[in-house]
Amino acid sequence: MSLFAPQFPQELVDIIVDELHDDIPTLKACALTAPTFVASARIHIFRKIELTPPTTKLDGRPSSSSTQCQKLLKLLTTRPHIASLIKELCLVLAGKSCDVDFDRRRYPRIGGAAQGSHWVVDATRTLSLILPLLDLKRICLVENVAIYGAHMATRRLRWNDMGRSLRSALEGILSSPRLEAVHLRGMCFDSPHQLLSLFSEATSLKELRLSRLMFSGTHDWPATRPWRPQLRVLLLGDTYAPLPAFWPSLLHPQIDLSCVSSLTIAFMQQLKCNVPHLRVRFGRFIESQYPILNQNLRYLDLSAPFFTTLPSVFESLSQEYPALERITFEYSDSRTKPKLTPAKKSIIDQALAHLPSLKVVEVRRPLSLTEIPSIPFLEWARMVRDALHPLQKRNLLHVVEHRIPDHGLGHSFE
Repeated sequence: MSLFAPQFPQELVDIIVDELHDDIPTLKACALTAPTFVASARIHIFRKIELTPPTTKLDGRPSSSSTQCQKLLKLLTTRPHIASLIKELCLVLAGKSCDVDFDRRRYPRIGGAAQGSHWVVDATRTLSLILPLLDLKRICLVENVAIYGAHMATRRLRWNDMGRSLRSALEGILSSPRLEAVHLRGMCFDSPHQLLSLFSEATSLKELRLSRLMFSGTHDWPATRPWRPQLRVLLLGDTYAPLPAFWPSLLHPQIDLSCVSSLTIAFMQQLKCNVPHLRVRFGRFIESQYPILNQNLRYLDLSAPFFTTLPSVFESLSQEYPALERITFEYSDSRTKPKLTPAKKSIIDQALAHLPSLKVVEVRRPLSLTEIPSIPFLEWARMVRDALHPLQKRNLLHVVEHRIPDHGLGHSFE
């Protein structure tokens, strides 16, 4: 018997490694297995890099003299080929890890006055050397803590507080014709104009996520300046984001949103849209007088605090929506029994006459991985089916329990 492992075709090795694309520990183990695994594993190991705030000792000093940024810079200067493998970069402004869809129930709350400068500002020199080396397709600058009180603005990173070299390096990435996705959460800008100008030349930008942003002014977009991105996915705000005032800035004639096919919003008032896929995250109640729906709508996803919001959704569907195929409804109150009065059930029953293409209404109960619900799933599902009998009798209802994983955008660089 040979003492050496059999030689697999490189194509087979690549397929095996590709199946492990989101399992960083296993990918690292594969890279140490044999030379044939190294190149394929590196593609996935370095594709997403996450830089988090440095940990500190009790006396406030950094726990290590070498920060994540310094380690990454050293790697990129000693092994330049790694830079071309990094396609996604996340700078976590506050909190432990990046999560694309912020869930306020999963992060700690902080308040009070700001203490010291922001870690990104302190790392200006290192970051300004790292960023020009990268050819990114996605970039995130996000905070993962819930900030309260009068000091919200002082706790958040202000764009103008960053050094000129760091701002210049970020502007180069945000305006790159190769950039495809941007996610900004928990930052302060002078005005919507300052924000929108950062990626006005990003011709390949297809996905833009903006939430929990603050503006000190209202300078609008110039009438003669073009804005070149052709967005497909647009997210505006979450529970704490004062973004309704920002929405008019996006309705400027020079800003073309006609290509947006998926819109996620937190506020409904006076919002008109013409997208086939509408998501309302952590939204207020949908009321029939708000013209938020359109005849092209095919998929409607909603996240609301209470089960009793659902009849209001159907009440807003009081006219013909021939294209609507699926409604997904997620409510966060897992302690209250889902019940509806006969009058509310009647509203749902009457609305179904205007939805000829409706195939599925999915009701989700979101829970964290460690949460133990007060009502067992089978009992909860039975109560949902009873409350939504008009949907159940037409075989439209699908009831699920959605477990929320604790995963980030990519692995933290160590």
